[in-house]
Amino acid sequence: MVNGGVPETTELLKQRFDYIFYTGSTGVGKIIAKAAAVHLTPCTLELGGKSPVYVSDGCPQMDMVAKRLLWGKCINAGQVRIQHRTKLSSQHPFQGVVRKYSAK
Repeated sequence: MVNGGVPETTELLKQRFDYIFYTGSTGVGKIIAKAAAVHLTPCTLELGGKSPVYVSDGCPQMDMVAKRLLWGKCINAGQVRIQHRTKLSSQHPFQGVVRKYSAK
């Protein structure tokens, strides 16, 4: 494991690897993908995404949905790459949930 920015990553990728696994930004991910292609090195790029969540207006289990969304946001103090960052729905299903959990 190596921690560093673009200069460190660029220098490190001049070496040959059996496999590259990267977690981080899209910009550095592009650099890694290009370097991996030069040596035909297989790689996994885990890039920062938005992990959208869709909740329908008629969701019958809104309490469970709210608890799971809140758990996903709070686990490990929010430092989780898979946490949801975008909620897709009309405002209606979330209004009651926001009031309920804001009061706690």
